[in-house]
Amino acid sequence: MAQKIKSTYGGSFAKMVAGDYKPSRTTLIKLGTLIVDCVVAEARKDMAKEARRKTGDPVGLPQSERFLSSFTSKLYGQSTVEIYSTWPTIEQLTEGTDPYPMTWLTRPNGVNAVPMKDSMGRLIIRATPLSTQDAWIHPGFARHNFLQRGMTRAKKEMADIVREDLKQFLAGTRK
Repeated sequence: MAQKIKSTYGGSFAKMVAGDYKPSRTTLIKLGTLIVDCVVAEARKDMAKEARRKTGDPVGLPQSERFLSSFTSKLYGQSTVEIYSTWPTIEQLTEGTDPYPMTWLTRPNGVNAVPMKDSMGRLIIRATPLSTQDAWIHPGFARHNFLQRGMTRAKKEMADIVREDLKQFLAGTRK
């Protein structure tokens, strides 16, 4: 299920110019696409930095094209552009979390063993702890700001899209 991670009101784009101008639906869709493209570009930069991450460090961004393709934009109402992600841990990646015990991965909770891959990619089976007080500790999630950087970058690049829509609006040729 897609989770909304950011939204921006289209009226704020209209404040870039004077008068009764409001961006068209087509322009807002283009702006949503631009925002997603910029967020993905910034996430890709962070993914490149992840190669230096060490075992035991907080979880970083997934090294996956599926992660990058999880971002979409939708229009809500007349002029709100919303950014969504279907990635299950997107909130933890953008907000960050401290290490925490994984109490659900214990024998009292019915989990006796967990399949994992080692550093060589081989499948290994690990027995889970006997009690919840001995639960494994998740290293947490590193906080990433690719979403904010992507929004900032998009705002800098959207002038051309808004300018073209404004020309059509003033000429009365906008569809």
